[in-house]
Amino acid sequence: LGHHLNWSRSTPSGECRSEGGTRWWSFMTILHANSIPEDSKLEYDLCIIGAGAAGLTIAHSLRDQGLSIVVLEAGSEDFDPSVQAVYEGKNIGPVEYMSLDICRLRMFGGSTNHWEGSCNDFDEIDFTDRPWVPRGGWPFLKSELVPYYQRAQEYAQLGPYNYRMEWWAQKLGMAAPYFLEDGLVGEITQHSPPTRFGGVYGPALSASETVRVILGANVQSLQLDGGLGRAVKIARVGKGPLELTAHRFVIALGGVENARFLLLNDIGNESGVVGRYFMEHPYFRLMMLAPSRKFVRFLEEWGDVTSDGVRISAAMKFSESILRRDQFQNGRIGFEPTDRYSASQGIESFHELARGNIGGADELFYHIGNLVLDVDMLAEAVSRDKRNAPILPQANDIVGFTIGIMTEQLPNPDCRVLLGSELDRFGQRRIEMDYRLSDGDKIAAGKLAAAVQRTFGRVGIGRVRTVQPGRFAPWPPRRSSYGSHHMGTTR
Repeated sequence: LGHHLNWSRSTPSGECRSEGGTRWWSFMTILHANSIPEDSKLEYDLCIIGAGAAGLTIAHSLRDQGLSIVVLEAGSEDFDPSVQAVYEGKNIGPVEYMSLDICRLRMFGGSTNHWEGSCNDFDEIDFTDRPWVPRGGWPFLKSELVPYYQRAQEYAQLGPYNYRMEWWAQKLGMAAPYFLEDGLVGEITQHSPPTRFGGVYGPALSASETVRVILGANVQSLQLDGGLGRAVKIARVGKGPLELTAHRFVIALGGVENARFLLLNDIGNESGVVGRYFMEHPYFRLMMLAPSRKFVRFLEEWGDVTSDGVRISAAMKFSESILRRDQFQNGRIGFEPTDRYSASQGIESFHELARGNIGGADELFYHIGNLVLDVDMLAEAVSRDKRNAPILPQANDIVGFTIGIMTEQLPNPDCRVLLGSELDRFGQRRIEMDYRLSDGDKIAAGKLAAAVQRTFGRVGIGRVRTVQPGRFAPWPPRRSSYGSHHMGTTR
């Protein structure tokens, strides 16, 4: 960075003085914004805003390219509740969504600090225009991204860039999946260690002579010059602001904060779509599987497999021909071992009755019947709730598998990230999330579930029952969650 900061030689204390006389640093390349004098002149070739998976990967990739690079991170190397509180917001949409300050982290390494590490590949169909996916499709095919996926594979500390189950079966000398017919496709999930990007790539950045990481740097605004970024204003806790200039800027704040930052600065929103089309990967637990013995043996064989230090596990999906024939979104099907207590329809009905979402006498009698048949599990639930202790050992018996389906969400301009009226500690407007799932998402989830039910028995996987009949099920079902995969807001 010498040609930008005009450093002199270090003083005995390890500090530097610029030509203007301002005291500076030399030994530490990862430092806190509060240690920087207010009148410092900060100039770089490239400024990366955000030190999560994307920001740190870019900085690490470019560290030997002769560029002066600065990475600005609002958090520190440790979790700080007061810093995390900036992410607080509220959901004003009709569908419940997780708290915005829980599903992402404001610290060095970003959300990789609580990432589970599960990785899957995209399919060609995910990039193409499909009549049943309005506003879908990309301006290029998957093949154009494959070289970058291969590099990302290495950064996430994964194995070979291949997710086909048949390929892995041959590589490991394992039994090939027997059920690959009727449009079912076997795939594997590769599990990263998981990679904590701050811990793994921070040391290389700290040792770099061209990269500076500044923690506690709360970027508030981006000034434009001829349509390009020119300077950012950085707020600090307990100290005055800093200004930093660069020739190029990368905004790597994630699918929620990228939209918030652009909206706050009125950048790139000429079409009014910044923040719109927010999408997740809904995860539905709609069905229970009573597996065949053959399928149990298959899951046991594929349940704990490690190859060259990378753990893999089995999953499945439907082929492109089935997706096109039945017109539902792509999705991945997984299996969760489930005990009798978790599988209880009586407990499920108890929650539905407590919610008061009963559509008529037919539905009421259905739920009452479940309560009567599962009275022992209801007693178990009361004991666990009131006494924090189980009373029935058989409640923990594994009785089958919950079928978990993670699906695409349809692009919807009304599902969006907005600026609310509440302010954070720096006086900037907090996020409001208007989260929605459409009737199209419901129809597609139902088609996918029906395809699972039709196919699993026919190919020898086992018998499938719905957790709750579709004619009663609320939308979205109570047994649903999300992948914390934030997408779509900067189309």
